[in-house]
Amino acid sequence: MDTALYDHFLSIVQSGDEDAAREFIAKHVNEFSESAKIAIMGGSLGEMLEEAAEGAEKLAQAQEDSVEALENIGTLKADS
Repeated sequence: MDTALYDHFLSIVQSGDEDAAREFIAKHVNEFSESAKIAIMGGSLGEMLEEAAEGAEKLAQAQEDSVEALENIGTLKADS
């Protein structure tokens, strides 16, 4: 990968624009070295795992909230 390409990619990453960084990688994937590709894929996998864990935590919380709401409804019916 040439220096200008790396510098451009680095400037995109530093800007915080994840969509632009992903687009740049997709467009220039064959220009990255094998070690760079592995590092990029490793980072992407880590992000995906974090997002999945966050989604699982939100789902678990929603399930707990639903159970609590149903228990409260049952209590209210029993008190009526």
